[in-house]
Amino acid sequence: MWILLGRLFLTIFLFSSLSFGEDFERVCDEEVLKEDFNITVVEDSCFKTAQKYEKEKDFDNASGYYLIANKIYLNITKFAQNTSKESIELNSNLGHSYMIEGNYTEGEKYYQKFMQSYHNPNLALQNDFKELLKLYPQHSIQLHKAKKIWAKLYKQLHELDKIYEKLDFIEPSEEAITLLKRCIDIKEKHLPQTLSISSDYESLAIILEEKFSRYDEALILYSKMLNIDLTLLGEEYFHTATSYYNIANILNLQGHYHQALYLYQKLLAIDLKLLGENHSETSSTYHNMANVYVNLQEFDSALELYQKSLDIYTSLFDEESEYITATYQQMANVFSFKGEYDRALNLYNKALIIDLKKFGKYHTYVASLYHNIIPTTIKGNILKL
Repeated sequence: MWILLGRLFLTIFLFSSLSFGEDFERVCDEEVLKEDFNITVVEDSCFKTAQKYEKEKDFDNASGYYLIANKIYLNITKFAQNTSKESIELNSNLGHSYMIEGNYTEGEKYYQKFMQSYHNPNLALQNDFKELLKLYPQHSIQLHKAKKIWAKLYKQLHELDKIYEKLDFIEPSEEAITLLKRCIDIKEKHLPQTLSISSDYESLAIILEEKFSRYDEALILYSKMLNIDLTLLGEEYFHTATSYYNIANILNLQGHYHQALYLYQKLLAIDLKLLGENHSETSSTYHNMANVYVNLQEFDSALELYQKSLDIYTSLFDEESEYITATYQQMANVFSFKGEYDRALNLYNKALIIDLKKFGKYHTYVASLYHNIIPTTIKGNILKL
């Protein structure tokens, strides 16, 4: 659900493919990747793309494209004023911009912020330096000095590079756990209580939870993550919402239903404040809360929340969406638990019609629905005798 990927540094911007009516962004992205790029095309298309993002108040993307277009000096003060507690890529882009201007003290400040907020900052910045030097060799003196300043900042963290490189090529495993624990040891010494270490807490916790079902260990790490989020960000931030979600899921799995529900309610408050009612994340939170009420055998409360979730999903997606069919099935299960077999069958059949059309009659989803429909039909017929 709460996967905070986004565009985390300059080089990610180069692969964006959103459409803006006029296809400036695609032109910018494609031109920058060429070895024999046309600098006039880069500056023009990337500048227009940056303007579009700025109008949308997406300062992270806007700053990246202004930087590529060599135009961020027009907006640098404005963007510095629009950094937020969750800013990651904007910090690195501002750092580059100040460095290019020759304001090395201010640039170093933003590099420091980036180092504290991103889990693998050196790889990101080295890619940025490579692209900027290719595009703007006239700034090579400033950029090479920026690289030296960054190297000094990062000096005590270079072991992380080899660890992250290994992690990129291995599956979730005991080896991955060992490597992530080493990352955490290094960061607890040099980057304690930062969003950077929080990301590693989460990565390790996900492996422990999903691969090895080591819930208690994962819960400790998620709790550390939440503590950092609340200290650095506060209550109403997406990063904090992710922490609440992760902890609530484990508490639900462990049977601590009331505690899980309490955290889902906190998550819902953030969803409603930041995203509004008619958003897929809000719908997912309603759905997860409904699951907890099912576990508590409070079926009417569960159905009320499943219906809220379904109403949002149907307004956002077409009828063949897996979110809609999954909600039909969950509601049908609850009606079956309540002994309301006709209502259960109606929803099972709605899901069946969609899945037959989408997957065909030999798919496991269809088999699962028949597995529910047959006994529900039998129970309903017995009740009518």
